[in-house]
Amino acid sequence: MEDKKQFFDIYQKVKKEKINIKTLDSETISRILQILNEEIKINNRRIAQKTEEIKAMIKTYNQKVNFVDFESLNQLTDCILKLE
Repeated sequence: MEDKKQFFDIYQKVKKEKINIKTLDSETISRILQILNEEIKINNRRIAQKTEEIKAMIKTYNQKVNFVDFESLNQLTDCILKLE
């Protein structure tokens, strides 16, 4: 248990840039990179899901108020996503 706790302490410090990953052994680096890769995949799925939700909301909104300028709506969507 202590080994896992120690690893996750190191992992958190690497994420917060308190420890330089290059100073760690190759096995630890590999484990950290695997976890970071999984986090990126999860975040990408969340972003894709939010994007689809926003597009659906914009489509619904567009039908209700009869917008014609989809380019402006797409720019608005992009701005909203950047805020997340």
